[in-house]
Amino acid sequence: MANIDSNETLSAGAWFRQQYYGNDPNQAGGLEDVKRDPHIDAPIEYTDVKPGETHSDSVKSMDVEFWLGRLIEPGETRWYDAHTHLQVTSSPTDDWEADTGVHSFTDEDNPQP
Repeated sequence: MANIDSNETLSAGAWFRQQYYGNDPNQAGGLEDVKRDPHIDAPIEYTDVKPGETHSDSVKSMDVEFWLGRLIEPGETRWYDAHTHLQVTSSPTDDWEADTGVHSFTDEDNPQP
């Protein structure tokens, strides 16, 4: 995040959320797990960004990875929805959200050796 067009100090906080559906979310059943970075019960941490400064949590900007614990088995389908959120306090407060929508994944999406 860069604060190059403002004379005020901004306060920025970001988080990532992943939702896992046990079966097709368009059918009966639904949400089985929600993971968030920072953790769902943890407060969002805000960082002050002064005029002319930039801020990033890592060299890759915001680098988040949730391990599923195992590979997807042949014939199995898993459904995920990823959401990222950036909130910047200023006058007025700005919110940027990116939601992928629900996508299905099969064993073809497993990492390749």
